[in-house]
Amino acid sequence: MRSCLAPTDIILQAFHWNLVKTSGTGTLRGSDKSWYMILTGFAQHIAELGFTVIYLPPPWIDRSTWENGDDYGGGEGYFWSDFDLNSFYGTEEELRTLVEQCHQVGIKVIVDIVTNHRDYKRMTRDIWDYPGESWRACPQKQSRAKIFLAGDADIDHSCFRVQSCFIHNLNRLVVECNVDGFRWDQIYGMDPDLFNQWITNLQKAEIISIGEYWPRLEKDIRCGPLEDFDPLVERYGVDPIDRVIGWASDTSSHVLDYRFKEMVQRHDVQYLDYGLNTVNVEWIRKSMVTFVENHDTGMSPLCRVGRMGQMRWPCSEQHKPFAYTFMLCGPGVPMVYWPDLFDFGHYHLIAQLLRIRKNYGVAADCKWCASSRGPNRLSGTILDSDDHPIFELGFGELASSNLERKNILDSASLIRIATF
Repeated sequence: MRSCLAPTDIILQAFHWNLVKTSGTGTLRGSDKSWYMILTGFAQHIAELGFTVIYLPPPWIDRSTWENGDDYGGGEGYFWSDFDLNSFYGTEEELRTLVEQCHQVGIKVIVDIVTNHRDYKRMTRDIWDYPGESWRACPQKQSRAKIFLAGDADIDHSCFRVQSCFIHNLNRLVVECNVDGFRWDQIYGMDPDLFNQWITNLQKAEIISIGEYWPRLEKDIRCGPLEDFDPLVERYGVDPIDRVIGWASDTSSHVLDYRFKEMVQRHDVQYLDYGLNTVNVEWIRKSMVTFVENHDTGMSPLCRVGRMGQMRWPCSEQHKPFAYTFMLCGPGVPMVYWPDLFDFGHYHLIAQLLRIRKNYGVAADCKWCASSRGPNRLSGTILDSDDHPIFELGFGELASSNLERKNILDSASLIRIATF
């Protein structure tokens, strides 16, 4: 089964880190509506902007909590404790209503699936009996399963009960809730054959499958050699690019283009075309999901206690217009972060770039041909899959070249999109 993202698809990540808090009411910043119901009301507008896929947060209940003075958190979905679909984002019925409304306006829906790490503070209150055979760190056995982070709160996917429960509840999502696929949270430490087994056992002819892989840094290795942690190293080698491409190939999936994000973080436009989305191999370009920011890396709108979200690898607001222009006008399947569209002042630019991508037929398999680069400047041509030029892009001082051609972008200075 091949991941059914189309080359013309555009994804909206429809959540951020600060949406829910478990203190107080546990609802969206005190709203009397759940996030699912708010999104249901947004569906038509999202479709009119040009998005064809929305990416939702983890759907299973997360009862984790933490406090640090006046700050607090938990409930975001990444420490879910059982397969209950009545989460802090809304009820199971509201999720079904949201998916139905999205389908009516031509939008596919994917949800984030956290496959491994648990809330180490609540292991004895998890759906999996602790200690027991479902846990990697179970003292009664020596598990061969790979680990996430330190591995002290990992479940063991080699356990039959864990496998069967996952397959059953993934099928609940695609059959009963009618979601269109999954974004697999942090595939690091997970054997590709495991995902193939899950996907093969889904009761749906086609699904979207997107993996998130962040290569582990040497300073994060705490318990032994890299290959002891990650089966992707055993299968594909130590080069993280080979691991990302290999996983996408062997699971017939898409994968987040961590390399593009890495280049975004250099905050210099001359590096924007060094992502995996610009390589010469067409299927690799089509397999890459590009992003400028997400719930982990970037800011989230302020909650009432003033915390700005995860911010693990944020892009500067000044650089975002350049990064979003290259992403939305270039190869790969682009994914826009909700706060950048609706909260942080980039709505007009992103909306115009979405129209340009659609009107000029830019797709995931298009090509990029650079013509000039230097510190804070870059120019080149976007070509379709048959090598026909679509338009030229110019950034920095190169935005003023080819002045005889009209700039079809009016939303940002130092950026030029010139048609042929």
